[in-house]
Amino acid sequence: RFDHTRGTSPQFGIDLEPNHPSDFLEDINIIGAQTDANYGGGILIVLQRLNKSSPKVTIRIEGHVSIGEQKPYRTVGVEGVPGSIYYSKGSP
Repeated sequence: RFDHTRGTSPQFGIDLEPNHPSDFLEDINIIGAQTDANYGGGILIVLQRLNKSSPKVTIRIEGHVSIGEQKPYRTVGVEGVPGSIYYSKGSP
């Protein structure tokens, strides 16, 4: 459970944001997470600093429950980045 994040941007409950093109986001599994009333939103994935030569991204988010958030799930800069991101909502 990730709740009531407020203060430092981006203010999401979960934020995956690599800093360098060589960073790894591999075999990441987030299963059954609940995000609640985070100021920015539930789950954010920002891949702007990766590129087509970066290691493959493999992220799986399953059964995510978002409560009281306008942005339950958001991705930024995923175009051209190798790999895959899977996302599914859960039921509250």
